[in-house]
Order: sequence, then C-alpha cells, then structure tokens
Amino acid sequence: MEGEGAAGFQRVGRAAPAPGATGVLPRFADLPLLVKIGIAPAFAMVMLVVALGCALWSQQRQLAVLNAVLAEDNARNQLEISAKAISIANGAFYHCLGWQANGGTPGAVQAGLQDVLAQLDTARQNLRRVQRFVPPSERGDYAQALQELDDYRGAISRLAAFTDDNFGSAGRYIVPYELERERAAAQLDKLAMAMNEQARALAVQSQGVARRIAIIAVAGVLLTLLLVVTVVWLVFAAIRQTVGEICQATERLAAGRLDIDLYPLRRHDEFGAIVRSLEVFEENQRRLTMLRAEKKIMEKRQKEVRALADLDELTGLLNRRAMVPLVKRQVQVRQERAEDVQPTCLAMIDLDHFKAVNDDYGHLAGDEALRIVAHACVDALRCGDVLARWGGEEFLLMLPNTGLQTAALCLERLRALLAHTPFDSIEPGLSLTISAGVAEIVPGDTIEAAIARADQALYAAKRGGRNQVVLAGEETVSAA
Repeated sequence: MEGEGAAGFQRVGRAAPAPGATGVLPRFADLPLLVKIGIAPAFAMVMLVVALGCALWSQQRQLAVLNAVLAEDNARNQLEISAKAISIANGAFYHCLGWQANGGTPGAVQAGLQDVLAQLDTARQNLRRVQRFVPPSERGDYAQALQELDDYRGAISRLAAFTDDNFGSAGRYIVPYELERERAAAQLDKLAMAMNEQARALAVQSQGVARRIAIIAVAGVLLTLLLVVTVVWLVFAAIRQTVGEICQATERLAAGRLDIDLYPLRRHDEFGAIVRSLEVFEENQRRLTMLRAEKKIMEKRQKEVRALADLDELTGLLNRRAMVPLVKRQVQVRQERAEDVQPTCLAMIDLDHFKAVNDDYGHLAGDEALRIVAHACVDALRCGDVLARWGGEEFLLMLPNTGLQTAALCLERLRALLAHTPFDSIEPGLSLTISAGVAEIVPGDTIEAAIARADQALYAAKRGGRNQVVLAGEETVSAA
C-alpha cells in the first residue's frame, strides 16, 4: 500500500525549454514587464515621427506648389510689363511721328525714338529672364515672343531711318509696322493667357495639396491613436491573461489541488519568478500529500500491528497485554470515586480437563477446543462484557456495571451453555465443561488483588469437582 500511495502522487514533469529554443527572437511572454509596458509609448513615438515626416513631406510639396505659383505670378507680371512696354512704346512712337509732322526738330524726334527702342529692349530682357524659369516645353512660345519683339523693334528702326530726311516716304512702312506690333502684342497676350491658366491650375493644385495634407494629418492622428490603443489593449490583455492564470493556479494550489500543469506558464520575465515559486510550492504540496498518505498508511499499519499485539492469535480474543489496562482502569476509577461507581466483577474461567484433550486428540484439537469455547462465550456475553485469553486454557472475563450475584448468574448461564456445546469437529459426542471463579473489584483493590481473589475462587471450583461457578469468599453457586 505504501508503494501505491507514493505512486499516486508521482508527477510527470516536462523539461524546461532551453534558452534560445524558441528562435532567434525571444517570445513576447519572455520580455521584461518594462519592455512590454513601454511598447505602446515607443510605438506611439514611432507613429508620431512617421506622421511628422509625412506632414513635413506634404508641407514641402505645398511649398513647391506655392513657389511655382509665385513663379507663375512673377512671369505673368513680367509679361504684363512687357505688354505695357509695347503699348507705351507704340504710343511714344506715334507721338514722335506726330511731333515730327508738326515741325519738331529731328534731334528731339530721334531722342524719343531711342527711348522707345530702350523700352522695347527692357521688355525683351524681361522675357528672356522669364524664359529661363519656365518649363522647357514652354520656352518655344517665349522664343517666338522674343522673335516678334525683335521684328517689332526692327520695324521701329526702319521707320526711324526715314525721320531724318524724308518723312513722307515712311508712310509705306506704317502698315508692316502695325502688323509687327499686333503680332508681338498677340503673342504676349497668348503667353499671358497661358500663364493665367497655369496660375489657376496651380491654385487648384495648391488647394488639393492643402486638402490632402489635412486629410493625411487627421488620418495619421486617428490611425496613430487606433494603433496605440490596439497595442495597449493587446499588451494589457496579455498581462491580464497571465496574471489571471497565475492567480487561478495559486488558488487551486492553496485549495490543495495538485492536478495543475504549470509548464505553459513558464517564461523568463518577472511573472516567471512567480511561476517558479508556484512550482516549488506545488512540489512541496506534493511531498506533503505524499507524507500525509504515508502517515495514514503508517497509522493504519500501526493500528493493525496494535490490534495484532492486543489480540490472541488463536482465539481472536483480547490477550493478557490488552486486558490488563482495562482492568487497571476499573480499579483506578474505584480508587478515585468509589461511591459513585457501579460495581464491576472479574471472572477467571478455566477449561476442565484440557490436558486430557491435548493428550488424547493432540494439540491441534486442543487449539480447536479453545476456539470453540471462545466463540461460544462471545456469542453468549452481554454488550459491554470483555473476554480475554489469560493464558493456556484460562480466560478472564470482566463484567462492568454488574454486582457479584448478577455476575454469578451470567457465569452460570455461560457454564450451562458450554456444557451443551458440541465439539464434534474434534470427536463426535465430545463435550467439555468450564470452571469459574468470580470476584468483585472493591475500593482499595489493586489489579493483582482483584485477579488473585477470582483465581482463588477458580481453584475452589476445581477442588470442588469442576464444572461449577464459585464466588470469592462464598460457597459454590452451582455444580454439575
């Protein structure tokens, strides 16, 4: 039974995972709590940096668009200045012609014409500056505008050549001059219109970029908040699940449950130390349970051994060693409070002519006779009466709460019962009798004195012919 009790609590353990067995990267459960808790803020910082980078990139895009708008505005202003310069030059030219026609001096007219040419040169320079900043696809239009301005300037130069000697001959060049002026003005108007269209397109683009930046910023903030909340929730859920499992395991261990598998809870973080403590506690609980089981087994064995030590192996009755403390307790009670205690009697019983049974039928037959007598006495005794084998063929009977006369009647009934008990298992027709001596335990008695009086009464019964009950200090109660 001891092997069964110990085997019932044997633990089937599993080896702890070797370091690095889970891969190059550690498991999330093995990360320190500081790292787990810091994942969410670190993730938030990364997302904020990414959002800031997106915002800066979008801002740079918007600045580029704004610079393009400013460049377009500058180019449009330059075109307007050039167109205005052509209009001014044209007016000044006709003013010079009118002045010459009205008698103006040739020198003053030439000076006026030089001013007109200077204004056209300024317009040409402005167009060249604008041409350097426009996209390559648009530079051809500007080159054509410059060519138109050059042709217009040439027309003015040709007309200016006639102002000194023959003003009237210049009339035939007026129409080509006007055509050149109109073509230059038309080209500039075309460029201005294209510039206006580009400005409007850039404005629309700028608005779209601004709108996208706003959308990206709001979406980035919302996405960052969502991801941070998700990461925080996942980390919290993982920690909460781990704490819940450890608490549940702790409660079950505290309740004495040993069917707990702590292997899945093993980790290398702070919770791992708690789990290792629980494993030590669980192991101690298992050892304690094994010790308790072994203690129960030992107690059961001790009871069995004690029972075997207190019982007579042949008859199953109490032996002398177990009977002495019971009689001693009755004697002690009468010494402590004699007035309040009911009387108790002792009877020494002996099997008559038992030696003859051993001699005639053998010791095995004698043992059988003792067993038959013991079983018959046990069946005939009252509840509370105690019978023990005192030695050999002698039995000691204690009758608690029984006076001497009542004890005598009980022994007489037992004697009569045994006299009619068959011993056919030994020899058909065989019968045996008993002799008994009865004594009452009185205050001041010792166990030796009380048993001695009962023993003396027994000897008196034997001397009186056996098969009878004798009371200590009295005559024979009965005889066959």
